[in-house]
Amino acid sequence: MLKQFVRDNRFALVTLIVVVLARIGFDQWADGISAPPLDAPIAVSSGGGLDQRIRIRAPDRYGLELSFRADARGMDHLRGLVGDGSYDAQHKRIPSGVPIPVRWSLSEADSGKIVAQGDTETFGSSSWSSGEISRDFDRFGVPPGEYRFQARITRAVPEFAGIQAHM
Repeated sequence: MLKQFVRDNRFALVTLIVVVLARIGFDQWADGISAPPLDAPIAVSSGGGLDQRIRIRAPDRYGLELSFRADARGMDHLRGLVGDGSYDAQHKRIPSGVPIPVRWSLSEADSGKIVAQGDTETFGSSSWSSGEISRDFDRFGVPPGEYRFQARITRAVPEFAGIQAHM
């Protein structure tokens, strides 16, 4: 009975298997292409750093941000440290919150050639959710490939002690 069903419907079954495999493959591809190339913890309060190999999968403009999770002191305390995202009449960000100095570079993994870098004093917030506040601090565009990302908080910022930060 089953053998007869398979024989009679083999084209439909092969088509179904191909569609299911294509769907699984598409989901894997979509997750890989849309996942951020970097999501790593960094110690802001003690002036920590990152040195990580990353893969850029698509040509795009990428934004760098610090994301902070509220600790036991709550979101109001975190909002006070990070600041707000206000702009003046000329559409320039108004500095607010505790500044965090960040120096970063992106280099080709094989040659070591630096393709993007920055040295900035970050301030204010760019986005927030119920338990996290983010601060954008730079943007870059590079072609797809393997890279080495390095970043350092260039001086300790003790006001952020106990607060988890990701870059």
